[in-house]
Amino acid sequence: MLDRPDRSRDPLGRDSTGNGNQITSGDPLGQAPDFAARSRDLLDEIRRRSGQQSRPEDERNYLRRLLDRF
Repeated sequence: MLDRPDRSRDPLGRDSTGNGNQITSGDPLGQAPDFAARSRDLLDEIRRRSGQQSRPEDERNYLRRLLDRF
């Protein structure tokens, strides 16, 4: 049998019976992943790639610009 989505929930897992303007119960982020850890991982990967001399210069310049912004 195919998995069928719960029609009472929107794609973000919120109750779709309301107007979407309020949180009715519980933690608004629910079981959210650790965004800070994910951000650190992404930043570390950008730093690693920006230092790889085997990457094209244009790509390394782009990665450095990302690092300058964030």
